[in-house]
Amino acid sequence: MRLHAAVGLALVALLALPAEAAKTHKNFVLYNETGGTIEAFYFSPSDWDDWGENQLADGPLYDGEWIWNRHNHRERYYDLRVEFDNGYAFEIEGIDLTEVLRVYLKCNQRECWAEYAYE
Repeated sequence: MRLHAAVGLALVALLALPAEAAKTHKNFVLYNETGGTIEAFYFSPSDWDDWGENQLADGPLYDGEWIWNRHNHRERYYDLRVEFDNGYAFEIEGIDLTEVLRVYLKCNQRECWAEYAYE
């Protein structure tokens, strides 16, 4: 009987969590739609001072390719840094990884940017 009561209390506690606290999605797919080759890709929580390891340790991400990113940090907002084979680099700040499922990197002749998918 104690086990059933404990399980019941645990379920009630989970249901009582605020919606914001229940958001834990932190995995996303990064798509290279830049027309270039990405040599290095970093992401870390926005409040960190360190980028961490290059997520492309197995080799570059060519135009049209994608990489699935999984991590276990508890933070909500993340920054990304992308470095291309021609030496150009850009950063994106404050991506809400509890909401974003896919990040599409795009470039034209003058700039690069990211577009997001939430479903």
